[in-house]
Amino acid sequence: MASYCQSYSRWRESEQLLARIAKDDPSMRGLLVKSSDGNARRNPLIKIAGDAASDMLRAAAEFGLTPVARSRISAGMGSQPLGKFDGLLSDGH
Repeated sequence: MASYCQSYSRWRESEQLLARIAKDDPSMRGLLVKSSDGNARRNPLIKIAGDAASDMLRAAAEFGLTPVARSRISAGMGSQPLGKFDGLLSDGH
């Protein structure tokens, strides 16, 4: 869970910084920056935000927080063979 929280924090901070840059230069929306040689290149914050978002999704899947992960959990429960003691406690007998 700590990894998810850290990734979320990193994603949010990078997106906020991109928004500030975009406000100052609406034509490029923060997507491009000038390199030391004066050429335009992709803003490194784009990669940081994307990597953090990927890390968040991966962690969320581990905790069953995505629709796909939840479907795997519920599919896994019904596909297990019935055991000798299944339902013993849930029937109330």
